[in-house]
Parts: sequence; C-alpha cells; structure tokens
Amino acid sequence: MEIFYLDIVIIINLLLHSIVLTECSVGNFEIIKGIPIENCCDGSDEWASNFQKDACQNTCENLSHEARGEANRVHNLYALGFKIREQLIAKGKYLLLQRQNKILHLLTKTKEAQFNRSSMFNDKEIAKEKEKKAIEEEKSNQQNKAIEIFNEIDTNKDNKIEVEEVIAYSTFDQNQDGLVSQDEINYFMENKKEIDLKHFMSNGWNRVNLLIFTKSFDEKQHLAKRNVKKEILNQDFNHSSDNETEKYNIEHVEAVRINKLLYTEKTKIIINESKKAHELFEEADRTVKDLQKQIYELKKSIRKNFGPDDEFAALDGQCYELINDEYIYKLCLFEKITQRPIKGGPEVHLGVWKDWASFTNDKPQYHTMLYDRGQQCLNHYQRFAYVHLSCGLKPKLISVSELNRCEYLMEFELPSVCVIEDNKYLRELEREEL
Repeated sequence: MEIFYLDIVIIINLLLHSIVLTECSVGNFEIIKGIPIENCCDGSDEWASNFQKDACQNTCENLSHEARGEANRVHNLYALGFKIREQLIAKGKYLLLQRQNKILHLLTKTKEAQFNRSSMFNDKEIAKEKEKKAIEEEKSNQQNKAIEIFNEIDTNKDNKIEVEEVIAYSTFDQNQDGLVSQDEINYFMENKKEIDLKHFMSNGWNRVNLLIFTKSFDEKQHLAKRNVKKEILNQDFNHSSDNETEKYNIEHVEAVRINKLLYTEKTKIIINESKKAHELFEEADRTVKDLQKQIYELKKSIRKNFGPDDEFAALDGQCYELINDEYIYKLCLFEKITQRPIKGGPEVHLGVWKDWASFTNDKPQYHTMLYDRGQQCLNHYQRFAYVHLSCGLKPKLISVSELNRCEYLMEFELPSVCVIEDNKYLRELEREEL
C-alpha cells in the first residue's frame, strides 16, 4: 500500500513538472524582469531534486543579483545621460538661434557691401575711361613727336630716311664714339636702303625713341640699355590684340616700356588712380563674396537635421579621434570622416555628412548616421561610413571597423541618444527634479 502511494506521488510530481515546463516554454512564459532567460535556475525542473540532495544547485539568487546590478548600471547611465541630453538640447537651440541672428546680421552687412561694391565699380569704370583717354593723348603726342623726328632726320625732305641721313644723325651713335657704325646703321635701317614715314611710324620710331631714351637716362637711377636688354631676354613678352597673339622683338618691348616711362606726370597720376580704383573694387568684391559664403555655410548648417529636439545641434562640427595600430580616424559630426596613417602619408576622406540612415514610416530614427561620397577606393566605388550612436555620458569614438572594402562602421557614444521611453521612468525623473 505504501509503495502504491509513493508511485502515485511520483506520478503527480512528474505531471506537475511537465505542466511547469510547458508553461515555461519560450513562446508562452512571461519573462521576469531582472532574471536572465535560462532553463529554470533553482533546480525545480530537476525531478531528482526532490529525492537527491544537491542534484541541481540553486543559482537564482546570484543571477538575480548580477541582473539587478546591470539593470541599475543601465538605469543610472540613462538617468545621467538624459539630464545631460536636456542640457545639450538647450545649448543646441541657443546655438541655432545665434546662427539665425548672425545670418540676419550678415545679410545687412552684405547689402551694405554690395552698395559699396557698386560704388567702387562705377569709380573703377570712370577711372578706366579717364586712363584710356590720357593714354590716347599720349599716343597722339608721341605720334606727333615721331613725325617731328622723322622730319628732323629727313634733311633732304624727300619723305624718306636714307643711309646718309642716318650717318649724319648723331642720335644713332649708340656707343658714343663720334661715328655711326655699320652695325648701328643696320640696327635702325634693318638692312634697308631707305625707310618711308609709314615704316618709320610702325617700327623705326620705336628704335629712335629707345635711343633717345637711353641716351638721356640717368644711369645712377635706372638700368643701362644693356641691362634692359638682358632683363628682357630672360622674359617672355607677348601681346594679345583682337584674339591674335603677336610676339614683339626686344626693341619693340623696350620701346613700349620706355613710352610708358615717358608719359607726363599728369598721365602717370591718372594711370595710378585707375589702378587704385581697380584694386578697391576687387577688395569690395572679395568682401561681398566672403559675406555670401558665410551666409551660405550658416544656412547649410541650420538646415541639417539635428533631431526632433535639436539634441545634436551643439555637437555640429565637433571632432573626435580614435587611434588603432595603423590609422588615426577623425570623425567631425555632421561634416566629414577622415583617416590618416600613423606612420605618415596622405589623409583619406572616408565620407561627408549625408543624412540619418535609418527610417520608420519615412521618419528618421536618430541612431545611425551616413557619411558618403568619400575618396575613390582603387577601382572600387567611393568610400562611405555608417556611424552607430549609443548612450554615453560624454561624446566618444569607441571603435572603427571595415565591414567590406571601402565600407566602414563606427561606434560612437554620446548623451543625445540617452532616451528612455518608459513613462513611469520619466515621471520618476520629474519628481526627482521637483
């Protein structure tokens, strides 16, 4: 009878344990918070534990203690991180407001700078026209002087300059030895027997003007003719006119330079004024472009998606580095990612800020960043990188890995993502703050 009763007890226990195991199946049982998913941990699932001492050790208490410790750590991390996040939100909104105000200030300055540039442009055009007229007058005066010199050389008044007339004209005595040598004759006449007024005006006058100039030049203040020639030989002089380039010979270039030096003081002042007006306009134009660039960059910045509460705005442009055995990685939030070898070498761009990478119902989930359009990777496509964000008390680049060639994954901690969706938890935080 006792044996029969014992068998019934064993059968009942087995049935009860089978029911417990069925209820504890993964698909049906409710996970107790603070206890990791195991097979039971107290030995109750071992039927022999009812009859054999220490058949299965009870580890529930230790596991529960470890789980509660981890839960508390995460709770404290998110609690502190959430408070820092609130501070970042306030700072971010303040910075964005500052940028908005700066844009308004720069728009006002740009309007003033554009007005100033317009004024400088008008002054430049007026000075340029004045310079043009002054130079034309100089050319006209020099043309008259050229005709005067031609007539002075043409002693027989046959409207031609001949070799005998060149020999008689002392200005052609370049070495000042009292005689006009054959080389000096050839220099002016270009191995011709005679030169008419047309040829003299187009070419010969330049040579005569050069001789007149060098003869009257003060050697203590200016270069001698030989040095002038030597200097010009070391330069490439070209002159563009009517989309056609004509290379002048040395004498022509010297003559052009000398003609400018022979301008009257009035003309020189006008030319300098024109140059100054041009420089002032260029400076005003650069000021406008610089202001416009600043406005563009600020507008580009505030258009970035810094999260629903602007919780990432305060970190815009902040850079963080991570060094491993080979490279120094640099992440500049919302801007770019670079990599440079520790042992030296060129910096490689892994990508520039594109957008948030994860979306739900077309709404961004603020946990993964995408940086693309990096440098070309050998014969592969352009490099790109994902930056996965996790809760941390301060911004820190944790790790970098290359998933595939040219594809990178970064792990980054920051308080901006320390968000707890549990309303009870949020209420507790509110009570603590009150």
